[in-house]
Amino acid sequence: MPIAAIRNENSIPIEAKIVVAP
Repeated sequence: MPIAAIRNENSIPIEAKIVVAP
């Protein structure tokens, strides 16, 4: 899984997680 997904395991969809990740 993308690093973003790991950073936000309990958050919005992976797409949003990737966007949130810097």
